[in-house]
Amino acid sequence: MFAMMTPAQQTMDRLYDYCEHGRQWHYCRLCKGPSVCMHGSRRAQCTICKGKGICPCGRRRYYCVACKGNGICMHNRRRCNCRICKAEATASDISSDGPTDQETLGPQGKVRV
Repeated sequence: MFAMMTPAQQTMDRLYDYCEHGRQWHYCRLCKGPSVCMHGSRRAQCTICKGKGICPCGRRRYYCVACKGNGICMHNRRRCNCRICKAEATASDISSDGPTDQETLGPQGKVRV
């Protein structure tokens, strides 16, 4: 009938369960979930424990400029905040999808409506 769940499947199933505090059980400090370190922060992001999300510089690995984190663009800014990357992406989307003449493009390469 039903197959038995392996311990890994049980952990993944439990990962998205919510505790009595309304938080995900894994990350709840009050329930002492397994992803909370002894300092009370997420185990992977704890700067004191040097979690796997922290680089040797002591910053978040994803956003570290010195370590070339994945959240840093080629202009040495955060990808989500880089105006140059966003403008390039908008210009390439417009050029591949629709009209490119200057009459239909507004400031910063956006299509006028």
